[in-house]
Amino acid sequence: MARLLASLLGLQKGEREMALLMAAYHFLLLIILYLLKPVRDSLFLAGRGPEELPYVFILTTVLVVPVVILHTRVGQTMRIGRLVDGVTLFLAANLVGLYWLLTTEASWVPYLLYAWVSIFSLLVTSQFWLLANAIFGASQAKRVFTVLSAGAILGAVAGGEMTGLLVNVAEIHSRTLLFVASFLLVGSVVLSRWIRARHRHRGGTVDGGTYPSSATAVDGDRDESTRAVAVNDGEPDPEEATHTAEEHEASTQMAARPSGSWEAWSIIRNSRHLRLIVGVIAIMVVTSTFVDFQFKTVAAQAFAAEDALTSFMGRFYGRVSLVALVVQFLIAPRLIRVLGIGGALSVLPLALAGGTIAMVLVPGLVAGVALRGADQTLKHSIDKTGRELLFVPVSLQKKKKVKVFVDLFVDQGAQGVAGGLLLLFTAVLGFSTADLGGVVAVLIMGWGTIAYLARRSYVDEFRKRLRRQEENDSTDEAEARVSETLDELLESLCSRSERETLAALTQLEEGEETVPVDALVCLFDHHSSEVRAHAIRVLRVRTVEGLGAEIVEALTDPDPDVQLEAARYLYCQSGERIERLKEALAHDDVRIRAAAVGLIAEEGSPETYRLITEATLRHLMEVPGAAGEDARTHVARILGVIDRPYRIEMLHALLFDPSDQVVEGAIQAAGRSGERAFVHPLLVRLKQERFEEAAREALALFGDRILGTLYDVMVDARVNMDVRVQVPRILTDLQNDLAMTVLVAALPDVPVPVQHAIVRALSRLHASGYGSFSTEEIARAVRREIERYAALGQVLHLLQRTNRDVLGAADRSAVREARKRSLERTFRLLGLQYDQRDVYDAYLGLTSDDQTLRSSAIEFVDNLVDYSMSRILLPLLDDPSGAKAVEYGEKHFDLKIKTPADARDYLSTVDDPRLDPAVAEDRPAAAAMPAITHGDGASTGTAVAGDGSPKLEEGDELPGAP
Repeated sequence: MARLLASLLGLQKGEREMALLMAAYHFLLLIILYLLKPVRDSLFLAGRGPEELPYVFILTTVLVVPVVILHTRVGQTMRIGRLVDGVTLFLAANLVGLYWLLTTEASWVPYLLYAWVSIFSLLVTSQFWLLANAIFGASQAKRVFTVLSAGAILGAVAGGEMTGLLVNVAEIHSRTLLFVASFLLVGSVVLSRWIRARHRHRGGTVDGGTYPSSATAVDGDRDESTRAVAVNDGEPDPEEATHTAEEHEASTQMAARPSGSWEAWSIIRNSRHLRLIVGVIAIMVVTSTFVDFQFKTVAAQAFAAEDALTSFMGRFYGRVSLVALVVQFLIAPRLIRVLGIGGALSVLPLALAGGTIAMVLVPGLVAGVALRGADQTLKHSIDKTGRELLFVPVSLQKKKKVKVFVDLFVDQGAQGVAGGLLLLFTAVLGFSTADLGGVVAVLIMGWGTIAYLARRSYVDEFRKRLRRQEENDSTDEAEARVSETLDELLESLCSRSERETLAALTQLEEGEETVPVDALVCLFDHHSSEVRAHAIRVLRVRTVEGLGAEIVEALTDPDPDVQLEAARYLYCQSGERIERLKEALAHDDVRIRAAAVGLIAEEGSPETYRLITEATLRHLMEVPGAAGEDARTHVARILGVIDRPYRIEMLHALLFDPSDQVVEGAIQAAGRSGERAFVHPLLVRLKQERFEEAAREALALFGDRILGTLYDVMVDARVNMDVRVQVPRILTDLQNDLAMTVLVAALPDVPVPVQHAIVRALSRLHASGYGSFSTEEIARAVRREIERYAALGQVLHLLQRTNRDVLGAADRSAVREARKRSLERTFRLLGLQYDQRDVYDAYLGLTSDDQTLRSSAIEFVDNLVDYSMSRILLPLLDDPSGAKAVEYGEKHFDLKIKTPADARDYLSTVDDPRLDPAVAEDRPAAAAMPAITHGDGASTGTAVAGDGSPKLEEGDELPGAP
């Protein structure tokens, strides 16, 4: 029965027991409250009259101050469990004392009882919600809090009915109900302790503890067990279970400081979010008090007899509670799921606005019932849930210090202010009930504005928490220190840290310090080629002369970039550059000739290009040994910038040189040349890890001219997968909207690894400011990815449930990794539709080891994306085992992967080579395919092997080559 009820309420497995127990606890507290309210009201109205209600409102506010100070001070030194139990038992003892005071018949006792019950109402409910916030995480709050509020409404209905039965049927005197309430309060302590014990038994903690059954990771079977820390007397502080020693020491010191209401007020004053919460609560209470006064005024006018008025009030509150119950069960959960916290905070002001219009236009009992009925129906259901949700992003440490303070002081303080305003408007200014409607309308407008700001602040609090995680995860390198003196500069130049040495060289290059020539010359022997080249560049930029011999020796450096920098020093220092380059090109030392060629390639002009002859280049290509390797590298560089008939033939030979250094130079030159004949050999190099980066950069230099070729390569199943996954990164380097359009067009027609690369490329382009894509296509892609994530969750759940290898070589880790990649793609795609930084922060939170961050991330996503997306995505985010994917995958996508055969059938359609071992035996061998001719006229010349992968090998004939 409990499982059926939890299912109907939208609760998830693992949180149902605690939710129903807490709802029962709330139910009991409200029974007690509605036993006390009739006693309070009847004794006060009979003894003092309704016209004195504003005065008792003010009295309640005055009494709240010492209660708040005392409760806050006690709360700083006590754990939640002990605080709740101790205060509840103290209140039970108070009821016995109040019964004795009532027997004295003193005229001031009804005032005291009225104020005490008002404070009791706030105190016990505030402590209940404090405990609920400690037990349930942010991702659970929206589901669970509506159920807890429903328990309160049932308690209100049951309490009112019980009061009538005890007084009318059992003929118990009204004052004796104080003893009944005291007995039930003691029983609530027993229930509270049992709930906390069950929570600890499930591995949870109060005061910041965990609730692993639901608030878990999204990307694997992490070890979610934490040290279960009890909350009863004599047990350790739960903060120790989750905080570092330094954090615990800081929190202990904070808790040990003398604190109370002033500290709580200081926390509120320094937090915009808490100030807005205070504003929402205060204006709600003031407005509700005005509405209550209007209702009771028209009711008293309609029913002159005391019994008739009592009967009417009883029926009204009972039936309003029933309506509230229906709203809480049938409307509130869906409304909050669809509209979020903003909708929950807006319903009551809008409803009161309608009732106020009726009260102004046709004041009377009907309008009063509509106005007060809307207030009572929504204030303790949807609006209460919304107000409690506002506290979810507040840290538990702050919540302990301010929650009760806000609920008591602000709530009752606002009621006292409302009492004073009522005296002003009615007794002094003579406002009628209809006139008060205008005041209420103004209050509602202010209420709506503050509620809107509070909703935005609520989302911002989660955003700040996730941004802090991003900042903590990013390890910013320390800035290199700036050398203040020459000695410090020399020390940095001689540092063992390459980074510090380079920073000192940059300082010398850009500054006006005296150049320590000897120290720079010593760096010519540094192990880092970057340092060697930079040292020569500093000497050139600072025009240090007289080092010809040392620099000439650097021309023989094994690194071509150092050789090039040495050539710059030698041949770019004077106005006789052409003559000096001619001398270098005719030099007997082949290394000097090669360096001169490399210098012309990098910094040449049409005039210097004419110095290069075919004979020179062919001679350099035939140089043997290490010197020949450097010479061929410089030849490749010059071929990238000079347009000669022999360029294609010579570059083609260099692209297949045995030296990786030469091949990399030839790849760069092929890209700079812009010759379409090199597209195919560059594509060949994409599948070789050591050349893939250079090949990508080279292909990107062709620009939009080869977009058709790149699109065809991505979507053609005959092309090697290693080549296809590199193409999106090439399109990223193009940095234009057309490249983005091509990527989006290819997205639905490529296998999963290529999709992954495309999504990453789209994300990078979007971050760079490009956004020319179809939003409808991206929305469809997100939905497809969520469906895949759900399906992989069902496969993962099947593997875990059967506890055996049902898919051959595809174990759980392979499916789990595929699911993690699917989640990444989902959020990268969402980043194209929503604020990319927000989506990135949410993804970091979801993949964090911190349960609180994961819960915050889920709540943040719920407020970030629209309902059509959140309803299919959110249930799957908190689902590391795939259990929820079984239910929601079938509900939203009609996925039914329940047997190993179902899993194999699905995986065979996924088109993800990483999962191929699971279904390899079911796939037919690929047939040989012909070469590919692309839509833009370029041919890759791709032959395909028997396994379906193209034979893009180094020895392939180059189309168009001689």
